[in-house]
Amino acid sequence: MIKRNKTMFADLDEIDKDMIIDYTIAGIIAVYQTWFRNNQNVSIDEISVKLSELSANGFNYFIKG
Repeated sequence: MIKRNKTMFADLDEIDKDMIIDYTIAGIIAVYQTWFRNNQNVSIDEISVKLSELSANGFNYFIKG
């Protein structure tokens, strides 16, 4: 996945890369914060898998069709 992302983002300038990284990390942190705060009935492993899929595949992971 890392190799694919390096190729995919190769043409982006540093400002755009930084923006994508900041956006992604902030979203991941927010999901974990919500999970800890609300003590949801979903395992941390399930949350982690979904976040990994979301990071790799975008919203397509959740949109089955």
